[in-house]
Amino acid sequence: MFDRIRASLSIRRYPWHELPCPACGDTYGEILLARDRYLLRVDVKACAGCGLIYTGRNLNRAALDSFYRHEYRRFYEDIERISPAYVHDTRDKLKACYRLTRIRERVGTITGVVEIGSGLGFFIHECLQGGIDNVIGFEPGKLFAAYAASQTGLSDKIINADYLWYDGKLPKANVYALFHVLEHLADPGELLTWIADRIGSGWLIIEVPDIAHGWERLGLANFHFGHRNYFSIGSLGQLLQRYGFGVFAFDADIDDGIYPGNLRVFARRMDVPDIKFPALPAEDNREICRKVRRVGKAPWSNGLPRCAARLLRP
Repeated sequence: MFDRIRASLSIRRYPWHELPCPACGDTYGEILLARDRYLLRVDVKACAGCGLIYTGRNLNRAALDSFYRHEYRRFYEDIERISPAYVHDTRDKLKACYRLTRIRERVGTITGVVEIGSGLGFFIHECLQGGIDNVIGFEPGKLFAAYAASQTGLSDKIINADYLWYDGKLPKANVYALFHVLEHLADPGELLTWIADRIGSGWLIIEVPDIAHGWERLGLANFHFGHRNYFSIGSLGQLLQRYGFGVFAFDADIDDGIYPGNLRVFARRMDVPDIKFPALPAEDNREICRKVRRVGKAPWSNGLPRCAARLLRP
């Protein structure tokens, strides 16, 4: 509890700025929701240029990198008090197993995996257990990375470094995985460019919260300063195309899987020979915006008490 409260107070001491759309750079857009679940003023906007829903007020790049490295993970777990038994947490193991199963169904043989944002390392660990030896994960949070390395036997597999500055050797991988990473980035195109330069004819697997479907029961809990971008299949597909990727297939976890409103996308570089990319479904961005506005107009009935309880829970 105290770690989460400390982190919540700490974020208020960082410098906050008005920011452009991270997809197209436009600075104009309607504010749909002013404050997040921690009552921080984040100004969730619908971009007038490309339609992406994003936080128009947040930390700059340097401050955000520092916060993610030192404080952000405290919102989720008190890492210093987690016992070694946590690595046997059934829920997280099942999530990792479920993800690997879904990826194998689509990809077939996996020769290697590069994961950005590995957390406690459950997915990398599941890959190793499943016979995939060529793996590496990047985790910016030093507490999570240290825990993963010391408690799960992944000391040489989880790298506590920014992927951009890593000068070691990457494994020969046909899968690059981003599980709930892209929505956190101030510049998602930077990561997509880095991957596009390395992935060849492999697969890019992305999971993000789907702002178009399934998240409504989460209410205000879905909105917090760490979520810089709120993707739908349409806006994510548009962003991927901007950086040379096409959506090969996608699915959603509505009533089972990871959690309600989880969108999973299988993408490949558009210059891979003989790949046909299906047309993405049409979306009504006006309806998506209405759903977000509804949360802001009635936060007490859309999750604010639940968010306060979450912050204070032991």
